[in-house]
Amino acid sequence: MQALSVVAHPTPTSFSHAMARAANEALRDLGYIVNFHDLYAEGFDPIHAVGEAQNIDSTDPLVELHCGQLANADIVLVFHPNWWSQPPAILKGWIDRVFRLNTAYGYPPGAGLDGEPIGLLRANAAFVFNTSNTPL
Repeated sequence: MQALSVVAHPTPTSFSHAMARAANEALRDLGYIVNFHDLYAEGFDPIHAVGEAQNIDSTDPLVELHCGQLANADIVLVFHPNWWSQPPAILKGWIDRVFRLNTAYGYPPGAGLDGEPIGLLRANAAFVFNTSNTPL
């Protein structure tokens, strides 16, 4: 079993990182192979390049690695803070570049891009853990 675990916080001592470490350890104890990515530490480029306009492939090896691990994951975990009621831009860029056509979704044969997409991910569970310093 494989897990994809992604943290999007610039500070390694953050609560987001602490949650990711605890979850990754628990998953390993359950027998999962955990593919962990710290987007800031890796220098993940969130900018969708002009050459990726069709959103089906990338010349960035890191994007390709993340796409392959997403496609093979049985579970996906994302850890991030909320900034201005949104995730950090690096996470939005990661989603734009990694949850792409023919990786996360596709279209039935004969259907155009205006057709109803079908999910391609193997994962049967995804968890998003976000933190905020605002009252409920």
